[in-house]
Amino acid sequence: MKKNNTSRSGMVLSVVMIATIVLALLVSGVLSYSIFAMRSTSSFLADSDCRLAAQSALETIKNGMFQAVSKYNKDYPEEIPELTWFKTSSGETSVGPAGYVYGFPENVVINGFEVNVRRAGNIKLLPETGRKKLARVVLRSTATGKSNRGQDVSKIVEETVDFKLQNNSIFSFAYFAANSGRFSGKKIYINGDAGTNGDFTLGDTVTVNGDIRAALLAWIEGGGTVPNYWSIEEYWKSAPIRARPTDPPNPDLPPGEEFGYDGTAELASGQELLSMPYMGDLSYYKALARDTGGTISQGGKTLINGTFSGVGPSGDTSATAPDRGSIYLDGSKTPIVLNGLVVVEGDLVISGKVTGQGVIYAGRNIHIIADLTYVNPPGWPKPDADPLNTATVNSGKDMLGLLAMGNVVLGNYQSPASIWGSIMTDIKNKPPVESTPGDTIGYNTNFTGDYTAYDGLQKVDHVETVVDKRTRTKKIVAVPRASKFYESLIDDKIIQTGQSTINTVDAVMYGNHAILGSVGNSRLNGSILCRDEAIWNSAGLVVNWDERLDYDLPGALASMEFMMSIFPPEVARPEVIGWRELMAYQ
Repeated sequence: MKKNNTSRSGMVLSVVMIATIVLALLVSGVLSYSIFAMRSTSSFLADSDCRLAAQSALETIKNGMFQAVSKYNKDYPEEIPELTWFKTSSGETSVGPAGYVYGFPENVVINGFEVNVRRAGNIKLLPETGRKKLARVVLRSTATGKSNRGQDVSKIVEETVDFKLQNNSIFSFAYFAANSGRFSGKKIYINGDAGTNGDFTLGDTVTVNGDIRAALLAWIEGGGTVPNYWSIEEYWKSAPIRARPTDPPNPDLPPGEEFGYDGTAELASGQELLSMPYMGDLSYYKALARDTGGTISQGGKTLINGTFSGVGPSGDTSATAPDRGSIYLDGSKTPIVLNGLVVVEGDLVISGKVTGQGVIYAGRNIHIIADLTYVNPPGWPKPDADPLNTATVNSGKDMLGLLAMGNVVLGNYQSPASIWGSIMTDIKNKPPVESTPGDTIGYNTNFTGDYTAYDGLQKVDHVETVVDKRTRTKKIVAVPRASKFYESLIDDKIIQTGQSTINTVDAVMYGNHAILGSVGNSRLNGSILCRDEAIWNSAGLVVNWDERLDYDLPGALASMEFMMSIFPPEVARPEVIGWRELMAYQ
């Protein structure tokens, strides 16, 4: 009997057709998904590229604004505390006064997208009073363009940025010499960081309990890549009480204090250039001394009230006396009492004991002719069982800042000691300090780099008593002679009463030009900050950074307002405090 296969063949055909349809649907779905995914990926990449273009413009602007305000502040340092650069703007597309304007990018192509940046709202200076100021700027960057598939793309990115006033960065160093740095010899210990905007040469016998940072090359005589340094245990055992604390301050506490000594040392080249205070005009500090009531007294008598511009040590009362506006503060018998900020228009000669907290700005040189020490010095036990209590106690201890528009000179430069001959040779050929035309920054004539050259001023050569034949009255006359950059305008007879070699200085020392002189078996507690350094060591040297110089740290002076008023501030690099992406209609 014959079988009928027609129904079976039809069934197979139906199954094949259904399978083909299902497969076609699957392939179509996969293709559609792939196309969608490709379009989505393309759109996502376009969005990311557009957003990156907007953000890149903001990064460029923040750096550009920082460079522009830094240039303005270098030329007009007296305007730094008031953040004057931020007070002038032209609409929403620029900021800064004439000659220092920074314009925002307009219609700039970045990554294939056209970018425009505007300032959103006014620049705010916060707080409105006091020197703890910041400038708050809201920047809005808009990038527009097309994706690879021709779709319109637009992104708006907004940042809120703060430009803060801070204590100048160099005050975080135990030693900073802008042009070049050098420590060489035996029995030298640096308890703190040291740096330079040039090359730094470190002797292979020097111990540095901190870091060495150079903008150019930092190297060790005799080779090596790491300075000699102490472990924390060695530091606790051997570091003096005036040296900064450790991180951690005792074995029971975790690390956490950024500027405490952590038991390591680093030799770093190619570091960022740091700005130096650029003291070309003391008018701001004179006004501040007047407004804040800064004084210096001794034995109950006020010697300086705000600014000293009176009769010098010679006693010559004439307006043309060479030492007019210069003063000698001798604390050898009765301590010199510090109270805030004062200004000495001419030279300051100082020695002996000091107490209180304050700073002295000098319009020319500062001469430390004998040991200068605190009555109530700070100290950091090692290890320290109660670091917070130590910080509180230290905040009220003595502190002196000495800032010279010219030089800080240590010791009696008239001393017959042979080391002064070497110092004179060392300071004859230093690089001249960069300045703008007409800016003397402490000198009234162009400085070529030779500190032994004549500076165009006159100093007291000797003092005579002249009798007026008509009135038969006696008159003191300071007979002048030409002065040199390193010399004091005051009679050298006062300088000659000092020590040829200084043993102890308790002070934050800043020289607009040089810090030079002779030390031996010495302790310098505070900091050494200058453009040129020529300190000659004959029998050992210990430099202890005063940690209170950084007001963000435990142990800083109780009032940041006081710190910011006595030392030259700077504008810190911009800090982003807010970021958001806006819709096109916002």
